[in-house]
Amino acid sequence: MATVCGYYTDDQDPNNHEKECQYRKFLCLKAYEIINRITPYLCCKNAARAAEFYVNTFRAEETDIRVETPDGQIGHVELAIGNGRIMLSDEFPEMGALSPETLGGSPIQIVIEVEDADAVFQQALEHGAEELQAVIDRFYGKRAGQLKDPFGHHWTISMHIEDVTPEELHRRAQQIFTEGE
Repeated sequence: MATVCGYYTDDQDPNNHEKECQYRKFLCLKAYEIINRITPYLCCKNAARAAEFYVNTFRAEETDIRVETPDGQIGHVELAIGNGRIMLSDEFPEMGALSPETLGGSPIQIVIEVEDADAVFQQALEHGAEELQAVIDRFYGKRAGQLKDPFGHHWTISMHIEDVTPEELHRRAQQIFTEGE
């Protein structure tokens, strides 16, 4: 199976490939490993500033995949967050790439699982995010809160706190729907 990280080809030394990709901050994936992977592609009014926000807030690492236009706009940049990625670009209205700010909001909620939801949420607020829902223990076994980043994208910052069986999840949900939280 071919590797699709952008560096490796099958005729290169696999040991060197692994070292090189760690150095370049690539997430090296065999083709079969990306078949079921979803990668959000976020359009921002200032993608460079957005990338900096995600690096500072979510400990994202910029890969060496960054494409800039001659006038300095970000055509494409990839960030690794944990074992996933997000892609960013500036707005390009002629291509239909519009930010939530231009559209008047976003119907999309991006969920990020972290070790300490309270700390990451607070860090996001300190970097200019807006709280939408406070971080609290949720009925479905997560401690989570929702925020809007400075670029209009909505995030749920979440951490696992409890294993909940499907039956218990259903019972708790029905209780909330009938009695409220």
